[in-house]
Amino acid sequence: MFSQQQNGVLWTPTSRRLEESKISNFISKLNLKDVVDFSSLYHWSVEHPEQFWRTAWEECRILGDFDLTTDTVFKTGLDFRSSRWFPKARLNFAENMLWRRGAEQAITFYGEEQTVRKVSW
Repeated sequence: MFSQQQNGVLWTPTSRRLEESKISNFISKLNLKDVVDFSSLYHWSVEHPEQFWRTAWEECRILGDFDLTTDTVFKTGLDFRSSRWFPKARLNFAENMLWRRGAEQAITFYGEEQTVRKVSW
């Protein structure tokens, strides 16, 4: 539901939509007592970046050359720009974007002129 409210919130998902979301699924798979919603997930990810990014790599089913058990996930640099995530990882962007197949909906486009277009994998 879209609306312009006083507090600037344009849309709020239903509780069912929240429960069925990818982020809720990710939180439940982490199975951590202190991570129960997006805010606590954010704080946990900042406090435990190595564990968070290992889990994200696995959950997102990223295809690439990277050993989750031994390779370094995050290498701290002098500043943010010189820091590196997955420094030894090698992957093909196109392979990761195009690996799925089937009639399941992948993208829904909503145009400004009320055009709606759905594209399958």
